[in-house]
Amino acid sequence: SDKLNPYIVLGCSSNDDFATIRKKYLKLSKEHHPDVLMNKGVPQEVIEESKKKMRAINSAFDQIEKMKS
Repeated sequence: SDKLNPYIVLGCSSNDDFATIRKKYLKLSKEHHPDVLMNKGVPQEVIEESKKKMRAINSAFDQIEKMKS
């Protein structure tokens, strides 16, 4: 499934170099980080959803980091 493909989760390609992938990871992390959203005053449901997204984003980046190293 798409959820399991770390490249799809991060919106990048397996052909991208690690620096490019890391930039996408950092951008997504800033967009979906629960603390950032809390400071913006978004509803709790949105924060809970962002926590799930962050877990997927972090997991995807960890998987790619292992594959690329």
